Parts: sequence; C-alpha cells; structure tokens
Amino acid sequence: MRNNFRKAFAILFLATVFIIIGVFLGTQTTTAFAPSFTSCKDYYDIKAYAQCEVEKHWPEQWESFSWIVKHESGWAHTVENKTSGAYGLMQALPRSKMATHGDIHDPQVQIRWGIDYIKERYKSPARAKAFHIEQKRKCIEKGEVAPEKCEGWY
Repeated sequence: MRNNFRKAFAILFLATVFIIIGVFLGTQTTTAFAPSFTSCKDYYDIKAYAQCEVEKHWPEQWESFSWIVKHESGWAHTVENKTSGAYGLMQALPRSKMATHGDIHDPQVQIRWGIDYIKERYKSPARAKAFHIEQKRKCIEKGEVAPEKCEGWY
C-alpha cells in the first residue's frame, strides 16, 4: 500500500510540474507572439487599424475616438459633406490638410491625420468628444437653427 501511495504521489507531483512548466511556456510563447501595437499597418480592417493607432497614443480612449469618427463620417472614408466640402473619416476641411500625411483617399492616412489633429487641437479624443457635445448643446440652446442642424466641430 505504501508503494502505491508513493507511485500516486510521484505521478501527481510530475503532472503538477508538467502543468506548471506548460503554463509557463505557454505564457512565454503567448507573450512572444502577441501582436504588438507597432505594426498597425498590418490591419486591413479600418476600425482595427484605427484602434491599434489610437491605443498607441491613448490606451483608454478608443470609445471616444470611435464615437467621433462614427459621428463625423459613419466610418465611410470617401464621404464628402456637400455643403462644406469636408472629406473623409474625420471630415477634414479643407481636405487638402490631410495631404501632409499621404494620399488623402487612403483611410489609414485619414486616421493618422485625425489622431494628430485631435492631439494638436484637443489633446485627447475624450476632450474632443466633450467639446463637440458642448458645442452642440450651445447651438441647441441658442435655438437659432433646428437641433439636427447643430452638427460639426465648430
């Protein structure tokens, strides 16, 4: 009986050691091959690309950034405002502003330009969103136009 106990203990001990080693190696492997946020250009889906780029600058502000783009363009990179001429995901006005970052028709260029624009003007997507909401509130409060006309950044 004592020999059976020793064998069972040895098997249990070895199994535990192998599990611990497996978990450790699994963690190491996962970490070594985890996607890094330095190669965002590998993402072909524009939202995945945008999230990758945004999280480089503001790890906790993807929701605010996404809200802005959804509001501005509905995530359509070729949309043009027929009234103002604003263009693209971020509704750049004039559209030529984005040329500093590359081809203005490339959605990745539009995202990079938008990030830089937000950084320079608002400091963060959360502050840009708050500014936009406040501007709309003021516009509605004035009552000079119908609430649905109170759109845009300014």
